Amino acid sequence: MDILQITLGLLGGLALFLYAMFFLSEGLKKVAGDNLKKILEKITNGKIRGVATGAVITALIQSSSITTVTLIGLLNAGIITLTQAVPVIMGANIGTTITSQLVAFKVNTMAYPIIILGFLMFFFAKKRMKYFGQVIFSFGLLFLGMNIMSQSVSPLKENLVFMESLVNLGATPLLGILIGAVFTALIQSSSATTAIIIALGMNNLITLNFAVVLVLGANIGTCITAKFNVIR
Repeated sequence: MDILQITLGLLGGLALFLYAMFFLSEGLKKVAGDNLKKILEKITNGKIRGVATGAVITALIQSSSITTVTLIGLLNAGIITLTQAVPVIMGANIGTTITSQLVAFKVNTMAYPIIILGFLMFFFAKKRMKYFGQVIFSFGLLFLGMNIMSQSVSPLKENLVFMESLVNLGATPLLGILIGAVFTALIQSSSATTAIIIALGMNNLITLNFAVVLVLGANIGTCITAKFNVIR
């Protein structure tokens, strides 16, 4: 087992996944224009509507951090109140699970056709269709990055030391939460952390209980982005 090759494959897949999320977010913002901020500015006091708004927007732009940071900006500007913002943030955490669900589907064989279709639309279509092509292309890259990470960690099943370490970590929930939080704070993406967790789970490298603990930590770590913006 080549540790260097596994590490490079995992990091390369993660880099591709993060880039795809960024490219997807940029494409969707171009498609929507300034509608994101306009929608948030018109949020009413209805809690259910606020949750639904946060979930839909985050599912579209694939980043709860962007939604949360936008809300902080609107709060600081006095456009919305804290009572209005809280339901939207709750919805954002629901919407961010869409990424995890997408990468959990076994669509590895569809990655390349999606990439080809998105590429052709992005480089040859005009105006709005060009940005739709960017969105499709980004989804293909998400699946490809996920596939690379999954294939990279697969050989670890044969490493007894690694498997024993995971078992020991799984027996300490607080440590698992800390690992998930710190890693997510570093890469600024709970979706990417969850994608890695899914890759480990698909290869039976971690148990469901340990995966849940890591995901809880990831949702704590993603709050760091908003905290930095509050400090600034």
